[in-house]
Amino acid sequence: MLFTPPLRSAVLIKRYKRFLADVVTPDGRE
Repeated sequence: MLFTPPLRSAVLIKRYKRFLADVVTPDGRE
């Protein structure tokens, strides 16, 4: 399981992007 750390990093980035989009949606800004 050497690909565990990188895999987690990718999930964190994807979640971060989704969170940003979720926060921007209600804000009314792009």
